[in-house]
Amino acid sequence: MILKVSKSGADTGFMCRTTVPVPFGSLGVQLLSIDLPSNAGTYSPAFSGAVTANGNVVAIPAQGSLEDLIDYLNGIDAPNRALFVYLHDNELEICSGPYAVVFSGDLVAYFGLPSANLAANDCTNVTLHREKMNPVAEYIVDVTAPIDGVFHDGAFTETIGFVKGPKGLSSDSHFFRFTNTPAIIRVAVYYRMKANGALFIASCDTADRWSVTLRIAN
Repeated sequence: MILKVSKSGADTGFMCRTTVPVPFGSLGVQLLSIDLPSNAGTYSPAFSGAVTANGNVVAIPAQGSLEDLIDYLNGIDAPNRALFVYLHDNELEICSGPYAVVFSGDLVAYFGLPSANLAANDCTNVTLHREKMNPVAEYIVDVTAPIDGVFHDGAFTETIGFVKGPKGLSSDSHFFRFTNTPAIIRVAVYYRMKANGALFIASCDTADRWSVTLRIAN
């Protein structure tokens, strides 16, 4: 049978984890897919003094997705809107409004901008290497239950599957048997960083629903 865990972020403490009952006599579990918010992991670092427009210096906090970063840039007012940023596939277009804009060196390097300076009412374009920019390697689904999950570093874990991004199918199709039949299981989604392999609980910090789809055998 298919068990779809579907919750609102507001109902799960804005984290991608929850408990769910399973049918009596269930034999085991297999991960099929996940559907999380696009900003469930992390994406861009914080930038100090990132944008200067009309004498206003604006810092940009860390963002969970490229879309969130673009939304933040589009929300900069000085006092009128300073930037108009658009994403067309992998092409990023940044246009200025009525003010000349200066970007910090860190932001120039991050986007690969041709210059730190953008004249008023002007535009610049750059091709983004989005996979290289993404600091998250994969998303990992753990199930707390009487189960021997993925074997890692000499021990069984609670991990039952891996997904490349916040939305998608499991990259494997392994079925994990319960060692005892549980009445309730705890499902949690983590993301792993490319740089050091560190794991963090995925964030579902909106009222939107998130879901994990499992196959339960009984």
